[in-house]
Amino acid sequence: MDQASQVAVGTVVKAHGIRGELKVALYSGSADAFRSYRELLLAPAEGGDGARSFAVRRARPQDGAVLLELEGIETRNQAEALVGWKVLVERGLFAELAEHEYYWHDLVGFTVRTVDGTEIGTVQGLLATPGHDLLVVADGTTEYLVPMRREIVVHEDRATGELVIDPPEGLLDLNRAD
Repeated sequence: MDQASQVAVGTVVKAHGIRGELKVALYSGSADAFRSYRELLLAPAEGGDGARSFAVRRARPQDGAVLLELEGIETRNQAEALVGWKVLVERGLFAELAEHEYYWHDLVGFTVRTVDGTEIGTVQGLLATPGHDLLVVADGTTEYLVPMRREIVVHEDRATGELVIDPPEGLLDLNRAD
């Protein structure tokens, strides 16, 4: 598996049981999607070499996470050694999206401007919240949390990597995380 074509979809948060099962916290999406994956790549959180490919024996959702049984991981000790590792999936396995739908990883790096043309920064990541997802936008000194809602994110251009927002007055001041 080529790591460059992989997308991080979660992190191993703990061993589950005594037979090597892993509990994975998901970055976004549905735990049910894991049922269709035949192979996953696990990579150390700090990056670098050491990524390993595993065949998926079984995947089952559990409270917003997923429990994985992987070939070659048979004991709790083996599973505990993978805590903190990122779980990656081949980008080509993701479903096609409709207009105005995104995969989070595709938005990272987009430039964010207001409708009047003021650049506020670039998308650094996204956060899932019960109400709606939040764009984490930073300009180098200030970080903003922008609700990913159609009435706020009014235009996107995938070709240029730009999002245009129309925030209500005071939203950017209220959602500053500096």
